[in-house]
Amino acid sequence: LGGSLFGVGDGEGINDVGDIVGGSTDANWNYYATAWNTRDLDAVPRLLPSPQHSGSWSWATKVNNYGIVAGSYGNDTVAENAAAWTLR
Repeated sequence: LGGSLFGVGDGEGINDVGDIVGGSTDANWNYYATAWNTRDLDAVPRLLPSPQHSGSWSWATKVNNYGIVAGSYGNDTVAENAAAWTLR
């Protein structure tokens, strides 16, 4: 995917309206849930905000046609939690 935030970006899920979700690394190589759109693959991807309790990593795996994203996040004390975001 174009426009990665720093190092790598990978897509994990796509919907019928062209939303793509997955993850990207930032300048410190932290991995965060990220969204792209097929209408502009060269645009800088959008980091999805961490849930209320910010984690040291997050990952988006699925997106439905309403822009609701499912994934997970974690940190040093919590191995993994379910997460949800909305794109619209």
